[in-house]
Amino acid sequence: MTELVKTYPDEESWLEARKGGIGASAIGNVMGVGMSSPLEQWLYDTGRKEWGDRTEAMEIGLEMEATILRLLSKRLGVEVAQAPPYTLWRHPEHEWMIATPDSRVAFAGDGPFGAEGKNTGQRYYDSWPVGEDGEKTPPLNYIAQCQQQLEVMRAVCPLEKLVPPDYMILASLVGGRAFRWWRIDPDPDVVREIVRMGEQYMKCVKDDVPPALVGGEQAESEKDALFDLYPHAEQNSLIELPAEYEAKAKAYKEAGKRETAAKKDKESIGNTLRLALGDSEAGRAGIYKVSWKFQQRRSAKNIDLVPADNVKISEFRKINVSGGKG
Repeated sequence: MTELVKTYPDEESWLEARKGGIGASAIGNVMGVGMSSPLEQWLYDTGRKEWGDRTEAMEIGLEMEATILRLLSKRLGVEVAQAPPYTLWRHPEHEWMIATPDSRVAFAGDGPFGAEGKNTGQRYYDSWPVGEDGEKTPPLNYIAQCQQQLEVMRAVCPLEKLVPPDYMILASLVGGRAFRWWRIDPDPDVVREIVRMGEQYMKCVKDDVPPALVGGEQAESEKDALFDLYPHAEQNSLIELPAEYEAKAKAYKEAGKRETAAKKDKESIGNTLRLALGDSEAGRAGIYKVSWKFQQRRSAKNIDLVPADNVKISEFRKINVSGGKG
């Protein structure tokens, strides 16, 4: 019988145990709301692409988990203990659904809860959606991660004679200067979507068939993944595409024309703003701030040379519009 909760001796064995499943941190990718597209995630899960070395940002994020949980403990006035590292929880019914919680189950006046810590950059935090109360709310990939963790822990805990969490707290250190946290209650509708889309995705992995493209904000990730999937083109090859692709080809050409026109419009409007600013570095335009500041561009004088004095510095003014809601 598969162990529902197991702590592994090191990261390598823990990563190996995660293969064949979808971790809570990856479910957003699978659902098309993560940092990567379902197609890019599929490349990794089918062994077509290898995860690179841990980045400095990832390393700092892992190191900051304990600090974030300590801050949460102080804010709530209850102990929020870090969970043992390299511990994997597996759903008893949906074995592909796995999670590695940041914290042990903690206890507050309104019931037991789990906690997820995030070290969030200011720029990424600024892109988060705003709720009806005018305050920032976690993005969908974080919501999905917390919902999957809740679902796994609430399914496993009774079988392991542990107290299940009633809810999750997502705690975030923002830009190294602010601390925020949100309560995430179980949402059966979201969990049903996680199960539905997770099972569809795992079938794609098992059958070695790429998942459907989702487009939108994932289009760039999908484009990179397609380059990885098809790195070569057979010279002088020509295939007949299905009839419906004629409309797609036409739409692509028309989108290109609109893109070209939009770039020209942007430059024309930019020039009117540059003319209005003149020698000024910035100006106010109602709720917007328009700036036209000098920036430096560094490039090599000679690409065959590397010394420090082989640097050409050029200055240019870049226009930028900030403020407003769009």
